[in-house]
Amino acid sequence: MQRACQWLANYMLGRSGPLNAYSHGIATYALSEGYGMTKLPFLKPAMENGLNILVNGQQPGGGYDYGYAKGERWDLSVSAWQFQAMKAGYVAGANLPGLEPAMEKAIKFLKDNAYANGRFGYCSPGSGSWGMCGAGTLCLQLLGEGKTVEAQSGARSVHEQYLPGMNWENGMAAGFHPSYAWYYMTQAMFHGGKGTFSDWNKAFAPMLIKNQKPDGHWEWGEADHTKSFDPYFSTALNCLSLQVYYRYLPTYKTPTKIAAAEDDVFDLEGSVGKGL
Repeated sequence: MQRACQWLANYMLGRSGPLNAYSHGIATYALSEGYGMTKLPFLKPAMENGLNILVNGQQPGGGYDYGYAKGERWDLSVSAWQFQAMKAGYVAGANLPGLEPAMEKAIKFLKDNAYANGRFGYCSPGSGSWGMCGAGTLCLQLLGEGKTVEAQSGARSVHEQYLPGMNWENGMAAGFHPSYAWYYMTQAMFHGGKGTFSDWNKAFAPMLIKNQKPDGHWEWGEADHTKSFDPYFSTALNCLSLQVYYRYLPTYKTPTKIAAAEDDVFDLEGSVGKGL
């Protein structure tokens, strides 16, 4: 694991040329999580380098687009990875003056693009999939806004409208890639409170276990729009979803300067779920 972290840090500090916003956001997220958990000194400059690019690449409205373009178009799928990386970097102790203002802009962006039905827009002006509902909800929760109307509407929408019909066979109903959508929705339900996550877990965990291949991977076959990345893409996302149960991800710590005295999780029925 340390060798993998070293490779990623070297790559972050040595890269040049145009940036892929998806991969850069994910790499920065990984470096931030890695530094937060290990405090290995060589990870910090790489983490801060990655975060600096995120801060400078943010659009005036708080969102992001492919290649960190600053035009009118925004993309929630791209943005969500940047927001997760920001929160992880904040928790890890990144020394970057523009980080907190960028997180505040992210919160405004998410609220501005939330719909009354609990869904979130994917890109201007479109409406989003269930995966984007999970992404928008989770990012608000991670940024300390889990008790807002927008976040609670998103969580309630997943819990009451998507969960009852969830199964492997109709996985594509979740979005362009089921494992990608479930990654977000699982975490959003985890933050949704003890009862909410229990309902999700009873359906989700057995479904994943049943459909895991004998050698441990998952795949979606010809229906997979990202089959060129599989089985690694689906397997990594499903493993991250399963790790939520054990709270391995340190990003769940609320940024106190952004949301003072916020509880870690909220419960849709009104009582706060603790001790998850």
